Amino acid sequence: MQQHVFSEYYHSLDPCRMVFDKRFKYIHTEEDVCELYDLDNDPWSR
Repeated sequence: MQQHVFSEYYHSLDPCRMVFDKRFKYIHTEEDVCELYDLDNDPWSR
């Protein structure tokens, strides 16, 4: 069974949301560039 972690952070009025599992991490922001990390190939992004 695969587990996912969800997180939400508010800085000013714009939320920053993140979801990750054992392999990928995705960060979504309204005002900035969204980011996707492959944690197997980029272990420093944890």
